[in-house]
Amino acid sequence: VFSWMQDVSGLDDTEMLRTFNCGIGMILVVDKALATEATSILLQNGEDSVVEMGTVVEGDGVRVTHALS
Repeated sequence: VFSWMQDVSGLDDTEMLRTFNCGIGMILVVDKALATEATSILLQNGEDSVVEMGTVVEGDGVRVTHALS
């Protein structure tokens, strides 16, 4: 729906992201050893954008170790 909204509104990418919640639609948490296989399966089944977003590590609380810019 966001592609359609951008087409009919004429907004550029920056304004779309500033105006609308164009967030992540789905996340999967998989073992790092399976990340390549999981990505391949998603792409073979129609997903067109697969991004490694971060790493889960043992520890107290929440700490971001890697994030999208």
